[in-house]
Amino acid sequence: MAGLNIPWNNFGYDIGGNSFDAEWFESYFADAQNNGQNIARFWVHTDGARAGLEYNNDGTIKGLTSTYNDDLQHLLGLAQNHEVVVQLCLWSFDMCKDETSQGSTKASIISNKVITESYIENALRPMLEAVSQYPNLIIETINEPEWCMTGPGNTQDQVDVTDMQRFVAMIAEASHAAGRKVTTGSASLKWSSFASESDASYWHDAALQAAHPSASGRTGTMDFYNVHYYDWMYNSNSGYDPMRADVDHWELDKPTVVAEIPPTSSHYTVQETLDVSSANGFKGVMFWAYNDASFDITPVLMPLKSFSKTQGAGYDALLSWMGAPTPPPTQPPPPPPCEDIAPDQNSCKDQQSWGKCTESWMMGWCCKTCFQCDAACGKGNVIV
Repeated sequence: MAGLNIPWNNFGYDIGGNSFDAEWFESYFADAQNNGQNIARFWVHTDGARAGLEYNNDGTIKGLTSTYNDDLQHLLGLAQNHEVVVQLCLWSFDMCKDETSQGSTKASIISNKVITESYIENALRPMLEAVSQYPNLIIETINEPEWCMTGPGNTQDQVDVTDMQRFVAMIAEASHAAGRKVTTGSASLKWSSFASESDASYWHDAALQAAHPSASGRTGTMDFYNVHYYDWMYNSNSGYDPMRADVDHWELDKPTVVAEIPPTSSHYTVQETLDVSSANGFKGVMFWAYNDASFDITPVLMPLKSFSKTQGAGYDALLSWMGAPTPPPTQPPPPPPCEDIAPDQNSCKDQQSWGKCTESWMMGWCCKTCFQCDAACGKGNVIV
């Protein structure tokens, strides 16, 4: 994959909000084609509080607004005409913030399974049916969900890890039923890897299947991984950096794309970003962002065009991959030997009896007693 994040023209209002600007999107996709890009990452619901969705008084989702499907069809048609695949990012961690000052967030769409089901049945399935004739569509469940989750999260409201995993798996299940490839926009390799320096692999098959066990086979899992990189993740020895180590080091069992990365870095040139991430086994890059004034995308255009040609990152090649079956789910690597090492002179049994297993400082300690030999030893889901 070789492309850019659009990611919106009018945040949260482009689709279904009576503000779809066909001329703006036509210009974008024409530029993308001329610059050899085969994919664009575009957001729709964002925080869920702006346009496109209609709600009942109890917070369940009634359906899509009257212009939503027409707008989305128009968008995909323009992209198809210019041979660009759209990675449609449905949600963002913004849904756990009240940016429009409505008095509440949309976190319950994640945490309340009934509300999730209302979204899938009344909005997602009709949306996918309406665009069934367009081959150039990939579904991304949510952008940087970790910021909305207890543990890594920093938003106003936060949801349990297992609730977010169930939400992601339910969207994947419905999207697969419509024949679409699915990914999730993880904020970092910190939360999408089994490497020792990472905290968890939240979007691995086994984790999603455990959170949504009613999904059959691979239907609730990812087809490929997305990870993001910004310079806060850089450390030459232990950073969460696609240019520092290869996919084998990160123990990535599916194709992985760096789906957000800035056009300028204190550590890498554009060419280094492209060449080194590719040499490390990552399957493409999407730079941030076409229309973000804080990021000048101009320096990436020619190197990205050359990279696309060298790597064979064409539209037809991407469509061919999208139409091929996804391998069956994999199991996580075997956990290391389970040890009960206490953090101080008190025993692990004492720590458990005092209710200390859920304390943040217990991560990595008492793996058997507190975390039932979980491979992450408390760095992912806490089990008590």
